[in-house]
Amino acid sequence: MVRHHQPRKGSVAFSPRKRAAKETPRVKAWPQIDEPKLLGLAGYKVGMTHALVT
Repeated sequence: MVRHHQPRKGSVAFSPRKRAAKETPRVKAWPQIDEPKLLGLAGYKVGMTHALVT
């Protein structure tokens, strides 16, 4: 029989390798500031294009 050799798929540094529970991240803490300004922007990256969620 011929032995089957195959390179590893993905990095070993990220363990455990699994999908995220939610597609959108949750912000646990916002910085305390005095003047009102934009603190975060929700977006989703697909390949080389950016799609902004408003």
